[in-house]
Amino acid sequence: MIMILVTGATGFIGSYICRTLLQEQIPFKALKRVNSLVAPDLENGVEWVEGDILDFGSIEEALKNVDTVIHNAALISFYPKEYDAMSEINIVGTSNMINASLEAGVKRFIHMSSIAAIGRVKKSLRINNDSQWLKSTDNSRYGETKYYSELEVWRGLEEGLSTVILNPSVVLGPGDWNFKSTRMFKYVWDQGTFYPSGTFNFVDIRDLVKATIKLANSNVQGERFIVNAGKIDYKSFFEKIAEQFSKKPPSYKLSPWIANIAIPVDRLKSKLLGVPPLITRETLRLSTIDYDYDGFKIKRLLDFDFRRIEDTIAWTCMEVLKNSLKN
Repeated sequence: MIMILVTGATGFIGSYICRTLLQEQIPFKALKRVNSLVAPDLENGVEWVEGDILDFGSIEEALKNVDTVIHNAALISFYPKEYDAMSEINIVGTSNMINASLEAGVKRFIHMSSIAAIGRVKKSLRINNDSQWLKSTDNSRYGETKYYSELEVWRGLEEGLSTVILNPSVVLGPGDWNFKSTRMFKYVWDQGTFYPSGTFNFVDIRDLVKATIKLANSNVQGERFIVNAGKIDYKSFFEKIAEQFSKKPPSYKLSPWIANIAIPVDRLKSKLLGVPPLITRETLRLSTIDYDYDGFKIKRLLDFDFRRIEDTIAWTCMEVLKNSLKN
């Protein structure tokens, strides 16, 4: 029977993977840093091991008797002050995981990347699994770090480690308000005024987890898979959330001059609340782009359909309302 190690297990994606592994009674260990908070429903029943992907010795210890790694640990940030930390965690941390997995004789390595790691250029608005990384102003610093982390995974493949890369789009589902995609739900809950002019690609967290675990138990190797259900414009997305919450949706398009005011205001608000800012110059720039990511390859391989955006929004809002009543 296989033993899985899940990194980033206290994060949004990692915690959902842990819940599913528990439900399916698949043996696993979950890596957490010493001071990381664990979701209440995962405190019991999970074999937690303390460690840090930047501490090679702790990774070696965590990988004992492990056959498969699901590597989720990463820092997502669009805030300039966190760029150095993001590079270290995403690139050096992944390199450490690859090296330690090779030394420990790990058989499978599933790497959670991002569609941001696939190069975006304006001449090609339809992006698939074969699209190559190209430098472009449409790429983010986060995407750059994830691209270089993927190079470490491909190196692991060349050195004999069976690897698979998943490139999810914006992952949606109920969770901590401070997680980037979940903060968009909170923005509507708080009756934010403005909406960006662009679109974004999305996937339900349940579909992403299903694909991840299926691939972990498959013989597929040396492949990457875009995990994307579709695309929606921000205005429609916010309106659908507002309908579920019985709130007024954002009604004003975010113009450049308003953005110049919103950035410092949001920065001040983030300092007072102790959370990363939601609006930065990079997030504003990225919110105006319009790309389509092709998720057909993984649908064909695993023979399943992605959930509709309406189903994801309804589920997320229902869980948020349920938890708010408990509190």
